[in-house]
Amino acid sequence: MKRFVTKLTGILLVLAMSCAVFAACDAANAPDAEAPNMNLAIPYYPEENGIISPNSQSGVIETPFVKADQDAISTFSADVDTASYTLFRKHVQLGYKWSQMTQDYVGGNIRTEEMLNYFDYDYQEPAEGELFGVSAQIVPCPWNADNRLLMLGLKATDAAAPTGNNLVFLVDVSGSMNSNDKLPLLQKTFSYLVSNLTANDRVSIVTYSGAERVVLEACPGNQYEEIMHAINNLQAGGSTNGQAGLQKAYEIAASCYIEGGNNRIIMASDGDLNVGISDPEQLKSFVEDKRDKGIYLSVLGFGSGNFRDDNMETLADHGNGVYYYIDGESEAERIFGTSLLSTLYTGAKDTKLQSTFDPAAVSSWRLI
Repeated sequence: MKRFVTKLTGILLVLAMSCAVFAACDAANAPDAEAPNMNLAIPYYPEENGIISPNSQSGVIETPFVKADQDAISTFSADVDTASYTLFRKHVQLGYKWSQMTQDYVGGNIRTEEMLNYFDYDYQEPAEGELFGVSAQIVPCPWNADNRLLMLGLKATDAAAPTGNNLVFLVDVSGSMNSNDKLPLLQKTFSYLVSNLTANDRVSIVTYSGAERVVLEACPGNQYEEIMHAINNLQAGGSTNGQAGLQKAYEIAASCYIEGGNNRIIMASDGDLNVGISDPEQLKSFVEDKRDKGIYLSVLGFGSGNFRDDNMETLADHGNGVYYYIDGESEAERIFGTSLLSTLYTGAKDTKLQSTFDPAAVSSWRLI
Protein backbone atom coordinates (compact mmCIF):
# COMPACT_ATOMS: atom_id res chain seq x y z
CA MET A 1 0.00 0.00 0.00
CA LYS A 2 1.32 3.42 -0.91
CA ARG A 3 1.05 5.70 2.10
CA PHE A 4 1.43 9.44 2.21
CA VAL A 5 1.92 11.12 5.57
CA THR A 6 1.77 14.85 6.01
CA LYS A 7 2.77 16.44 9.29
CA LEU A 8 2.43 20.03 10.31
CA THR A 9 3.59 21.97 13.33
CA GLY A 10 1.38 24.85 14.24
CA ILE A 11 2.73 26.35 11.11
CA LEU A 12 5.57 24.12 10.19
CA LEU A 13 5.50 22.02 7.09
CA VAL A 14 7.32 18.72 7.12
CA LEU A 15 7.15 16.35 4.20
CA ALA A 16 8.22 12.71 4.41
CA MET A 17 6.74 9.48 3.18
CA SER A 18 4.39 12.12 2.08
CA CYS A 19 4.74 14.02 5.28
CA ALA A 20 4.46 17.66 6.20
CA VAL A 21 4.76 19.45 9.52
CA PHE A 22 3.87 23.04 10.27
CA ALA A 23 4.49 25.20 13.31
CA ALA A 24 2.28 28.15 14.10
CA CYS A 25 2.60 30.94 16.62
CA ASP A 26 0.36 33.54 18.24
CA ALA A 27 0.19 37.01 16.73
CA ALA A 28 1.65 38.58 19.86
CA ASN A 29 4.65 36.32 19.70
CA ALA A 30 5.13 36.02 15.96
CA PRO A 31 8.79 35.87 14.85
CA ASP A 32 9.98 38.55 12.46
CA ALA A 33 9.80 37.12 8.93
CA GLU A 34 12.35 39.69 7.73
CA ALA A 35 14.89 38.46 10.25
CA PRO A 36 14.56 34.65 10.22
CA ASN A 37 16.18 32.62 12.94
CA MET A 38 18.44 30.21 11.06
CA ASN A 39 20.56 27.82 13.07
CA LEU A 40 23.50 26.64 10.97
CA ALA A 41 25.94 24.04 12.17
CA ILE A 42 29.25 23.92 10.32
CA PRO A 43 29.98 20.26 9.55
CA TYR A 44 33.22 18.60 10.60
CA TYR A 45 34.38 15.27 9.26
CA PRO A 46 36.36 13.01 11.63
CA GLU A 47 39.15 11.15 9.89
CA GLU A 48 39.63 8.32 12.40
CA ASN A 49 36.81 6.00 11.34
CA GLY A 50 35.37 7.66 8.25
CA ILE A 51 31.78 7.28 9.51
CA ILE A 52 30.82 10.83 8.60
CA SER A 53 31.11 11.76 4.93
CA PRO A 54 31.34 15.25 3.34
CA ASN A 55 28.03 15.06 1.52
CA SER A 56 26.34 18.34 0.65
CA GLN A 57 28.23 20.33 3.31
CA SER A 58 25.10 22.42 3.84
CA GLY A 59 24.95 22.37 7.63
CA VAL A 60 21.78 22.17 9.74
CA ILE A 61 19.26 24.77 8.59
CA GLU A 62 16.07 25.61 10.46
CA THR A 63 13.28 26.92 8.23
CA PRO A 64 12.20 30.48 9.16
CA PHE A 65 8.66 31.57 10.01
CA VAL A 66 6.50 33.19 7.34
CA LYS A 67 3.83 35.78 8.18
CA ALA A 68 0.43 34.47 7.11
CA ASP A 69 -0.84 37.90 6.03
CA GLN A 70 2.07 38.11 3.58
CA ASP A 71 2.10 34.52 2.33
CA ALA A 72 -0.74 32.26 3.44
CA ILE A 73 -0.08 29.33 1.09
CA SER A 74 2.48 26.61 1.62
CA THR A 75 3.24 24.28 -1.31
CA PHE A 76 5.31 21.15 -0.83
CA SER A 77 6.04 17.88 -2.57
CA ALA A 78 4.93 14.45 -1.39
CA ASP A 79 7.95 12.37 -0.47
CA VAL A 80 8.05 8.82 0.88
CA ASP A 81 11.78 8.33 1.57
CA THR A 82 12.91 6.95 4.93
CA ALA A 83 16.70 6.88 4.52
CA SER A 84 17.42 9.69 6.98
CA TYR A 85 15.86 7.76 9.85
CA THR A 86 17.92 4.60 9.32
CA LEU A 87 21.09 6.65 8.83
CA PHE A 88 20.33 8.42 12.10
CA ARG A 89 19.56 5.11 13.84
CA LYS A 90 22.84 3.62 12.70
CA HIS A 91 24.86 6.48 14.13
CA VAL A 92 22.97 6.35 17.42
CA GLN A 93 23.78 2.64 17.66
CA LEU A 94 27.42 3.48 16.95
CA GLY A 95 27.42 5.76 19.99
CA TYR A 96 26.94 9.19 18.45
CA LYS A 97 25.05 11.75 20.54
CA TRP A 98 22.73 14.41 19.14
CA SER A 99 25.21 17.17 19.92
CA GLN A 100 27.86 15.33 17.91
CA MET A 101 25.53 14.82 14.97
CA THR A 102 24.57 18.49 14.72
CA GLN A 103 28.20 19.54 14.99
CA ASP A 104 29.94 16.76 13.07
CA TYR A 105 27.18 15.41 10.88
CA VAL A 106 26.18 17.10 7.66
CA GLY A 107 22.82 18.71 8.39
CA GLY A 108 21.35 17.73 5.04
CA ASN A 109 21.36 14.09 6.14
CA ILE A 110 19.00 14.78 9.03
CA ARG A 111 15.62 15.23 7.33
CA THR A 112 12.68 15.41 9.72
CA GLU A 113 10.14 14.32 7.13
CA GLU A 114 11.94 11.03 6.49
CA MET A 115 12.00 10.24 10.20
CA LEU A 116 8.23 10.73 10.27
CA ASN A 117 7.80 8.65 7.13
CA TYR A 118 9.50 5.62 8.62
CA PHE A 119 6.62 4.76 10.93
CA ASP A 120 3.10 3.54 10.20
CA TYR A 121 0.12 5.64 11.26
CA ASP A 122 -3.57 4.87 11.66
CA TYR A 123 -4.71 7.48 9.19
CA GLN A 124 -8.21 7.78 7.78
CA GLU A 125 -8.93 5.74 4.68
CA PRO A 126 -9.97 7.63 1.52
CA ALA A 127 -13.74 8.01 1.11
CA GLU A 128 -15.34 6.53 -1.99
CA GLY A 129 -14.22 8.48 -5.04
CA GLU A 130 -11.47 10.30 -3.13
CA LEU A 131 -7.74 10.02 -3.88
CA PHE A 132 -6.60 10.56 -0.28
CA GLY A 133 -7.94 10.17 3.20
CA VAL A 134 -7.06 13.20 5.34
CA SER A 135 -6.41 13.20 9.09
CA ALA A 136 -5.74 16.46 10.96
CA GLN A 137 -4.74 17.16 14.55
CA ILE A 138 -3.51 20.31 16.27
CA VAL A 139 -1.71 20.15 19.62
CA PRO A 140 0.37 22.46 21.84
CA CYS A 141 3.97 22.74 20.69
CA PRO A 142 6.10 20.83 23.24
CA TRP A 143 9.08 23.20 22.97
CA ASN A 144 7.18 26.52 22.79
CA ALA A 145 3.90 27.00 24.66
CA ASP A 146 2.98 29.99 22.46
CA ASN A 147 2.92 27.83 19.32
CA ARG A 148 0.81 24.97 18.02
CA LEU A 149 1.74 21.91 16.01
CA LEU A 150 -0.56 20.89 13.19
CA MET A 151 -0.27 17.38 11.82
CA LEU A 152 -1.91 16.51 8.53
CA GLY A 153 -1.88 12.86 7.59
CA LEU A 154 -2.63 11.73 4.04
CA LYS A 155 -3.33 8.14 3.14
CA ALA A 156 -3.69 6.97 -0.44
CA THR A 157 -5.82 4.12 -1.71
CA ASP A 158 -4.31 0.65 -1.93
CA ALA A 159 -1.91 0.38 -4.84
CA ALA A 160 -3.07 -2.06 -7.47
CA ALA A 161 -0.36 -4.45 -8.64
CA PRO A 162 0.56 -3.85 -12.29
CA THR A 163 0.56 -6.51 -15.01
CA GLY A 164 4.19 -7.31 -14.25
CA ASN A 165 7.47 -5.96 -12.92
CA ASN A 166 10.33 -5.15 -15.27
CA LEU A 167 13.13 -4.73 -12.75
CA VAL A 168 16.75 -3.88 -13.43
CA PHE A 169 19.05 -4.34 -10.44
CA LEU A 170 21.84 -1.81 -10.89
CA VAL A 171 24.57 -2.93 -8.51
CA ASP A 172 27.68 -1.00 -7.52
CA VAL A 173 30.59 -3.48 -7.39
CA SER A 174 33.37 -0.91 -7.12
CA GLY A 175 36.16 -1.26 -4.57
CA SER A 176 34.34 0.96 -2.05
CA MET A 177 31.63 -1.74 -1.73
CA ASN A 178 34.09 -4.26 -0.31
CA SER A 179 32.90 -4.35 3.31
CA ASN A 180 30.37 -6.43 5.24
CA ASP A 181 27.80 -3.65 5.50
CA LYS A 182 27.87 -3.09 1.73
CA LEU A 183 28.03 -5.84 -0.91
CA PRO A 184 27.29 -8.84 1.40
CA LEU A 185 24.32 -6.99 2.95
CA LEU A 186 23.21 -5.91 -0.53
CA GLN A 187 23.16 -9.54 -1.67
CA LYS A 188 21.04 -10.55 1.31
CA THR A 189 18.70 -7.61 0.69
CA PHE A 190 17.96 -8.65 -2.87
CA SER A 191 17.16 -12.19 -1.72
CA TYR A 192 14.06 -10.85 0.09
CA LEU A 193 12.88 -9.03 -3.02
CA VAL A 194 13.51 -11.90 -5.44
CA SER A 195 11.61 -14.34 -3.19
CA ASN A 196 8.44 -12.27 -3.76
CA LEU A 197 8.60 -12.17 -7.57
CA THR A 198 6.52 -14.30 -9.95
CA ALA A 199 6.67 -15.65 -13.50
CA ASN A 200 5.00 -12.41 -14.69
CA ASP A 201 8.07 -10.41 -13.62
CA ARG A 202 11.38 -9.92 -15.40
CA VAL A 203 14.74 -9.35 -13.72
CA SER A 204 17.92 -7.97 -15.27
CA ILE A 205 21.18 -7.28 -13.45
CA VAL A 206 23.67 -4.60 -14.47
CA THR A 207 26.86 -4.00 -12.49
CA TYR A 208 29.25 -1.08 -12.62
CA SER A 209 32.70 -0.28 -11.31
CA GLY A 210 35.30 0.99 -13.77
CA ALA A 211 32.92 -0.19 -16.53
CA GLU A 212 29.39 -1.53 -16.76
CA ARG A 213 28.46 -5.20 -17.33
CA VAL A 214 25.17 -6.96 -18.03
CA VAL A 215 25.12 -10.02 -15.75
CA LEU A 216 21.54 -11.16 -16.38
CA GLU A 217 18.83 -10.02 -18.78
CA ALA A 218 15.04 -10.53 -18.72
CA CYS A 219 15.10 -13.56 -16.45
CA PRO A 220 11.60 -14.68 -15.29
CA GLY A 221 11.00 -13.56 -11.72
CA ASN A 222 10.19 -17.05 -10.47
CA GLN A 223 13.69 -18.29 -11.33
CA TYR A 224 14.94 -17.58 -7.81
CA GLU A 225 18.04 -19.77 -7.89
CA GLU A 226 19.28 -18.40 -11.22
CA ILE A 227 18.81 -14.79 -10.14
CA MET A 228 20.41 -15.28 -6.74
CA HIS A 229 23.31 -17.24 -8.21
CA ALA A 230 24.12 -14.19 -10.36
CA ILE A 231 23.79 -11.81 -7.39
CA ASN A 232 25.79 -13.92 -4.93
CA ASN A 233 28.69 -14.30 -7.39
CA LEU A 234 29.26 -10.53 -7.57
CA GLN A 235 32.62 -9.28 -6.27
CA ALA A 236 33.80 -5.75 -5.49
CA GLY A 237 36.76 -3.98 -7.09
CA GLY A 238 37.68 -0.94 -9.21
CA SER A 239 36.48 2.67 -9.51
CA THR A 240 32.86 3.86 -9.58
CA ASN A 241 31.50 4.88 -12.99
CA GLY A 242 27.88 5.35 -12.02
CA GLN A 243 27.04 7.19 -15.23
CA ALA A 244 27.94 4.20 -17.41
CA GLY A 245 25.97 1.88 -15.15
CA LEU A 246 22.88 4.09 -15.20
CA GLN A 247 22.97 4.44 -18.97
CA LYS A 248 23.21 0.69 -19.47
CA ALA A 249 20.46 0.01 -16.89
CA TYR A 250 18.06 2.40 -18.64
CA GLU A 251 18.93 0.80 -21.96
CA ILE A 252 18.11 -2.68 -20.64
CA ALA A 253 14.92 -1.45 -18.93
CA ALA A 254 13.75 0.07 -22.22
CA SER A 255 14.45 -3.10 -24.20
CA CYS A 256 12.44 -5.18 -21.68
CA TYR A 257 9.67 -2.60 -21.21
CA ILE A 258 6.31 -3.98 -20.04
CA GLU A 259 3.40 -1.88 -21.27
CA GLY A 260 1.18 -1.12 -18.29
CA GLY A 261 3.71 -2.71 -15.96
CA ASN A 262 6.11 -1.45 -13.33
CA ASN A 263 9.30 -0.56 -15.19
CA ARG A 264 11.89 0.26 -12.54
CA ILE A 265 15.61 0.35 -11.91
CA ILE A 266 16.65 -0.47 -8.34
CA MET A 267 20.09 0.98 -7.77
CA ALA A 268 22.15 -0.36 -4.85
CA SER A 269 25.28 1.60 -3.92
CA ASP A 270 27.14 3.66 -1.35
CA GLY A 271 26.66 6.62 -3.70
CA ASP A 272 30.37 7.30 -4.12
CA LEU A 273 30.37 8.13 -7.85
CA ASN A 274 33.94 9.10 -8.73
CA VAL A 275 33.91 8.52 -12.51
CA GLY A 276 31.46 10.06 -15.00
CA ILE A 277 28.58 12.17 -13.66
CA SER A 278 29.04 12.79 -9.93
CA ASP A 279 27.52 16.25 -9.41
CA PRO A 280 23.98 16.09 -7.91
CA GLU A 281 22.62 18.67 -10.37
CA GLN A 282 23.91 16.72 -13.37
CA LEU A 283 22.51 13.50 -11.92
CA LYS A 284 19.15 15.24 -11.48
CA SER A 285 18.95 16.23 -15.13
CA PHE A 286 20.00 12.80 -16.31
CA VAL A 287 17.38 10.79 -14.40
CA GLU A 288 14.56 13.31 -15.02
CA ASP A 289 14.91 12.77 -18.76
CA LYS A 290 14.64 8.98 -18.34
CA ARG A 291 11.75 9.21 -15.88
CA ASP A 292 9.61 10.97 -18.47
CA LYS A 293 9.91 7.85 -20.63
CA GLY A 294 8.13 5.75 -17.99
CA ILE A 295 11.17 4.13 -16.37
CA TYR A 296 11.55 4.94 -12.69
CA LEU A 297 14.54 4.76 -10.38
CA SER A 298 14.57 3.67 -6.73
CA VAL A 299 17.72 3.67 -4.61
CA LEU A 300 19.10 1.49 -1.83
CA GLY A 301 21.97 2.96 0.19
CA PHE A 302 24.59 0.85 1.98
CA GLY A 303 27.56 1.34 4.25
CA SER A 304 29.36 4.28 5.81
CA GLY A 305 32.68 6.02 5.41
CA ASN A 306 32.44 7.45 1.91
CA PHE A 307 28.64 7.13 1.76
CA ARG A 308 27.15 9.91 -0.40
CA ASP A 309 23.66 10.54 0.88
CA ASP A 310 23.17 13.61 -1.35
CA ASN A 311 23.72 11.62 -4.54
CA MET A 312 21.35 8.87 -3.45
CA GLU A 313 18.56 11.26 -2.49
CA THR A 314 18.91 13.20 -5.76
CA LEU A 315 18.65 10.06 -7.87
CA ALA A 316 15.52 8.76 -6.14
CA ASP A 317 13.73 12.10 -5.84
CA HIS A 318 14.11 12.92 -9.53
CA GLY A 319 13.68 9.37 -10.76
CA ASN A 320 10.13 9.00 -9.31
CA GLY A 321 11.42 6.41 -6.87
CA VAL A 322 12.02 5.82 -3.18
CA TYR A 323 15.28 6.14 -1.27
CA TYR A 324 16.01 3.65 1.49
CA TYR A 325 19.13 3.24 3.58
CA ILE A 326 19.77 -0.37 4.60
CA ASP A 327 21.47 -0.52 8.00
CA GLY A 328 20.95 -4.23 8.61
CA GLU A 329 19.17 -7.40 7.53
CA SER A 330 16.01 -6.60 9.51
CA GLU A 331 15.61 -3.37 7.55
CA ALA A 332 16.06 -5.27 4.28
CA GLU A 333 13.32 -7.69 5.31
CA ARG A 334 11.00 -4.84 6.27
CA ILE A 335 11.41 -3.02 2.96
CA PHE A 336 11.00 -6.04 0.70
CA GLY A 337 8.60 -7.92 2.96
CA THR A 338 5.89 -5.99 4.81
CA SER A 339 6.44 -2.79 2.77
CA LEU A 340 6.94 -4.43 -0.62
CA LEU A 341 4.08 -2.62 -2.38
CA SER A 342 5.27 0.80 -1.20
CA THR A 343 8.80 -0.10 -2.28
CA LEU A 344 7.96 -1.23 -5.80
CA TYR A 345 4.95 0.79 -6.90
CA THR A 346 4.39 4.51 -7.31
CA GLY A 347 1.00 5.65 -5.98
CA ALA A 348 1.26 9.20 -7.34
CA LYS A 349 3.71 11.02 -9.58
CA ASP A 350 5.07 14.56 -9.13
CA THR A 351 2.52 15.22 -6.39
CA LYS A 352 2.31 18.69 -4.86
CA LEU A 353 0.23 19.59 -1.82
CA GLN A 354 -0.96 22.98 -0.63
CA SER A 355 -2.10 24.30 2.74
CA THR A 356 -3.70 27.72 3.14
CA PHE A 357 -3.59 29.52 6.49
CA ASP A 358 -6.19 32.08 7.58
CA PRO A 359 -4.28 35.17 8.85
CA ALA A 360 -7.16 35.84 11.26
CA ALA A 361 -6.38 32.59 13.07
CA VAL A 362 -2.68 32.09 12.33
CA SER A 363 -0.13 34.87 12.56
CA SER A 364 2.84 32.97 11.07
CA TRP A 365 3.86 29.47 10.07
CA ARG A 366 6.88 27.46 9.11
CA LEU A 367 7.57 24.13 7.50
CA ILE A 368 9.47 21.69 9.70
